[in-house]
Amino acid sequence: MIAVFLGEEAVETNYLWRRMQTSEQQSQRQKKNCLQKALTFAKRATDLLPPLRDPSGKDRLLAWQKAVAEYNSYGAAVSNPLLRISDDHAEQLFGFSVS
Repeated sequence: MIAVFLGEEAVETNYLWRRMQTSEQQSQRQKKNCLQKALTFAKRATDLLPPLRDPSGKDRLLAWQKAVAEYNSYGAAVSNPLLRISDDHAEQLFGFSVS
């Protein structure tokens, strides 16, 4: 399923996902390092946090998972499993952002 985004936020989000996927495609040997990916997902997860919610705990994890799901349902990641972020890798990246 492909997520549908609207507005200026959509353009920025699509740009982030396209840039990350292009980077992965250009060089499988020099993948984006984990910290760079964690920072990208942390920014998007922050944008997805419901207003007036505590940015820590369960809301933050749910926003993180939603950001990863968005990435996995966007562009080349839909058809290329090598570009998808697995659940285990998403948890590791979330650990970087929490640390």
